[in-house]
Amino acid sequence: MLALLLAVAVGCASAPSPPPPASGIHPLAFEIQAPHGGSALLFGSIHVARSGDWVLPDPIRSALADADLLVLEIDLSKTSDAELLEIMMGLGVMPPGKRLRQVVSRETWALLEKRAADVGLPLEMLDQLKPWVVALQFVGFSLQQAGFNAEYGVERGLVGTQKQLPVRGLETPFEQFSIFDNLPYPVQDRMLNEALRPPEDQTPELDALLEAWKRGDGKAMQAILFKDRNDPQLARFYEETYDLRNLRMAESLGEILAEDKRAFVV
Repeated sequence: MLALLLAVAVGCASAPSPPPPASGIHPLAFEIQAPHGGSALLFGSIHVARSGDWVLPDPIRSALADADLLVLEIDLSKTSDAELLEIMMGLGVMPPGKRLRQVVSRETWALLEKRAADVGLPLEMLDQLKPWVVALQFVGFSLQQAGFNAEYGVERGLVGTQKQLPVRGLETPFEQFSIFDNLPYPVQDRMLNEALRPPEDQTPELDALLEAWKRGDGKAMQAILFKDRNDPQLARFYEETYDLRNLRMAESLGEILAEDKRAFVV
């Protein structure tokens, strides 16, 4: 589930995929032409990577140069780190009288005790947070240990392009965090349990996802991201993080396309 959490936490929409190229970096990209409005290139993103993991292919670079608007899942330029933390904590603190240890399994709590000690986090502080918040914290630790960083992800790379385009978001940080916050505690427990796995057990899945993204291999990406799709316990997770979220993003994108602009959508 780590790869799935990554895809959601900063989104990956599934789409029909062409056969993967034999070599090189050829991420999935789709042209969209509105019947009475603008056009867009929908470019699949990888949110975290290692330095030198990817370059922008020439056709994609040309489409970016011709664009009038850069569309991201979230326009983080409008929200400071302090504001993001305030939003997360506003949603992610346990209700009065409740503690994390009361809503997760004994196995998950035992794993958390060990991992918290390993990274030097006070257990009493974590006990006041909802499972999804703690899960995202430990996903972050695993990424750092494996060398993955948002600084090397696609969004950060494109925002720093020479042509400074207006940026718009398809959703807000509050909407994104609310996806996790609305999940039942048993599902959040599952998220946390898997996020607490040793980082060395999680890295192969991340590497496989990155390599599939580079090849534009949509089938391989779906095999990784949707391997638990038929798990009844995770039905709500997939519904909230993919099905309903994709519909909301499609509506936002439709509004942008109606403006007769050329959009580059990540």
